[in-house]
Amino acid sequence: MKLVESKIRKWGNSLGMILPKKAVDEMELKENQIIKIDIIKKERIKAFGICKSAKPFKREEKIMDRW
Repeated sequence: MKLVESKIRKWGNSLGMILPKKAVDEMELKENQIIKIDIIKKERIKAFGICKSAKPFKREEKIMDRW
């Protein structure tokens, strides 16, 4: 069993994915061989509010005064 991350791409009217050569070689896959895959959708991390305990940003006006 091998875990591989791949991007789904448009292929004519269908969608397809390309397996990396390294994974193909390691699994000794051949053309027209039937394989089974588990599809796990990668979720985007929702980072809003992740650092609620952090102090708010302050302007550094002292530095700006020199210019």
